[in-house]
Amino acid sequence: MMADRFFDKLMKGKTSPHNIHDYIDTWHTKPNIMIPLHQYLGMSWKEFGRWVQLDATLETLVEERKNGKPVDLMTNEELLCALPVTSREDVLIELGARLGPGDED
Repeated sequence: MMADRFFDKLMKGKTSPHNIHDYIDTWHTKPNIMIPLHQYLGMSWKEFGRWVQLDATLETLVEERKNGKPVDLMTNEELLCALPVTSREDVLIELGARLGPGDED
C-alpha cells in the first residue's frame, strides 16, 4: 500500500481535488508504476467508475467514506438515487434498453 495515495491525502485535507491531475500525470509518465490508476489514486474500482463515468465529485466520495457509506457498500438503488438527475435518467434509459419490454421484473 502506498503512503502517498491521493485519496488518503484528500480525506485528511492535505491536498485539494484539483491536484488529482498531477497524480494522474505521474501515473501516465512513470513506467515503474505497475498498478491500475484507481489503486494508485487510492480509490476502489467502484469509486473510480462513479467519479469517471457518473460525474460524482471527489468531495462527494470523501463525504461518503467519512459518513461510513462508501460507494462499495451502497445498493444499486442507493447508487442510482445518488446520481445527478440527468445521469439518473440516462441510466434508466440504458437499463430499459438492455432489459427490453416486459423484462423489468
